[in-house]
Amino acid sequence: MILRALKPALVFASWIGALTLAFPPGLASAESPHYTIGGFATLGTKNFTGSARDYGGGGILEAQFLDSDFRVGPALGAYYVSDSMGGIIATPLLVAASLELGERSVFGRLSARGGLAPLTLSDGFAVGGLFTVGARIEYRIDEIIALGLGVDALFLIGQYGRSDLAPILTLTIRPSS
Repeated sequence: MILRALKPALVFASWIGALTLAFPPGLASAESPHYTIGGFATLGTKNFTGSARDYGGGGILEAQFLDSDFRVGPALGAYYVSDSMGGIIATPLLVAASLELGERSVFGRLSARGGLAPLTLSDGFAVGGLFTVGARIEYRIDEIIALGLGVDALFLIGQYGRSDLAPILTLTIRPSS
């Protein structure tokens, strides 16, 4: 009983430890980190347990480093998806990677994220994996701010597996050094 209550805290603590080892302070570039916040709606395409389509929404926050068009970093999110059993709340802890395509004021971005997704269900807690892939078009308002519009595919892996399409609206901030 106690172990079941501590399971979400243990998963969170181990994931923070893994992120610390994966992204040591020397890797991060203090010159130009990118911070992206995105809001999305989920359009359930398939619940792997065979139920009908489900809908929901959520958001994700990323911090990405490295001084190039390819950037990596940690990401945190939360989203809710309705289902026949009362709904699923996922709070993923992810590693994010993105590739920027273009140097103009309008450019493309390809992204992928993967990691653990602690789940809250009507009958308790569970842990699954989450993998996302996506593409978006971004418009640079100035050197610091960019707005993006795109779509992500979310794949929740595990006992409560599902896939969702998620139209996403993003705000990226590139603080000046």
